[in-house]
Amino acid sequence: MPNSLMPGSKDTFAVPERQSRAAAIEDRRATQVSIIMATFNGQNHVAAQIESLTAQTLLPIEIIVSDDGSTDDTLSIVRAISQEAPFPIRIRQNPQRLGYGENFLTATRLAIGKYIAFCDQDDVWHPEKLARCVAALQAHNALLCAHTAELIDESSKPIGFFSQGIQTSRVWLPLTLPPWGVFLGFTEVFDKSLLDLIDASSRGLDNHTKRGLLAHDRWVYFLASSFGKTVVLAQPLASYRQHGNNLFGRRSPHPLLSIKSKLSLSGSDLLDHRAMASHRAQILLSVAEKSRGSDTRLARKAELSSRRWQAIANIYDLRAALHDSMSFRERLSAFIKLLRGNAYNSFERGGLSFKVLLKDLALGLMCGRSFIERK
Repeated sequence: MPNSLMPGSKDTFAVPERQSRAAAIEDRRATQVSIIMATFNGQNHVAAQIESLTAQTLLPIEIIVSDDGSTDDTLSIVRAISQEAPFPIRIRQNPQRLGYGENFLTATRLAIGKYIAFCDQDDVWHPEKLARCVAALQAHNALLCAHTAELIDESSKPIGFFSQGIQTSRVWLPLTLPPWGVFLGFTEVFDKSLLDLIDASSRGLDNHTKRGLLAHDRWVYFLASSFGKTVVLAQPLASYRQHGNNLFGRRSPHPLLSIKSKLSLSGSDLLDHRAMASHRAQILLSVAEKSRGSDTRLARKAELSSRRWQAIANIYDLRAALHDSMSFRERLSAFIKLLRGNAYNSFERGGLSFKVLLKDLALGLMCGRSFIERK
């Protein structure tokens, strides 16, 4: 297929071994990566993580360590390592707690590299991570690269594989990824210019937690999937540490909790997502309107993305009616409109996928609000 990459291919992202001094300098400028590391009481693993950054085959131009109020030895460890690091390690101490998402995003304003890589304080990066991600971004003129990872425990013992839905290395065109999806921040390397498209302060409610602004990695995912290509690599390029202090981990919920969450869909939940989708449509439309006179290509991308998110908002409006109505006739009417509006097409064709069809059929059309109230 035209946009596919062969998993495990060594040639696709090969880096020239010999080049002129002038070419090497130019390549260096074009491949400069700023690593943003957010820290908070990470003394147990931060040294191992930074050591893995110094072992990159493509060294970053800098590491910006943004600390959110550590009370342990995290910063003293970082300062000691910075004395011998092969690149600058710049430390920023937040005067007040920002939270992990805001900590990452505000630190990006200090970055000078063409690309940015988010970095957690407790993982371990594989040596070729930056080189392979940057080569993939450049080879396919993409805005975001993400990859799989291996799972390790507290003592760095391998315990599994973290695919985050990546089955094969490939390129995703704009508006073809799952609209509410995400690639976790530690797997993201992206073009810094993404963050200039829309002010992060207007990014809206987080669709995962439903409290606070959208997380840093979901924000980058949204921008990249709206405005350009995303390349994913099926090769594990980092070790994702699982321990008791993970903000997010790969721990699976108890089966009963998982079933309960799938049966707890309500009109209120769906209207929340309608509002989020509508907000995204509006901020994209603002980009289109502002750039029409200066950048017609950007304006067109923003307009197409705005239409997509408004269509998603309309779908969620109908889904709320489907799931929240006591009347079977009203639910049937909403379900027919969803079918006719291609709401259940694949993500690539602008829909929410066949899985949503099954959920709406079973929990909406056949059960509706009366079933939720009986639980």
